[in-house]
Amino acid sequence: MPSVTVRIRRSSKATPRVKAKTVRSFAKRFSVSANRNILSTQAGKRHNMSQKSKRTLLSQKGKTNVNKSLLKTVRAALKLKLPRKANPYIKKNDNLLNVALPKKVSKLFCI
Repeated sequence: MPSVTVRIRRSSKATPRVKAKTVRSFAKRFSVSANRNILSTQAGKRHNMSQKSKRTLLSQKGKTNVNKSLLKTVRAALKLKLPRKANPYIKKNDNLLNVALPKKVSKLFCI
């Protein structure tokens, strides 16, 4: 029997993009500070607390920065992106209509 090749015809329409979702277990364990540092609670505070000294318990209070070896994994799970650079020509309270933009930028904001 001769071999038959089948061609699959793909549509020219673009496939819809799926919205990126954070991994919820990571979102519950890690938090992001205002300076974009990733923080987590310190380990060793679940049980056997009576055997630990007060100094140890006090030093483990609060949150700490995530280890550098985990940063890439945690950022990917939390879907963190680098912050956009602020546009130096636009201030927070200015409207886009009242701002004098350079020619390169003004082409983007044609109204």
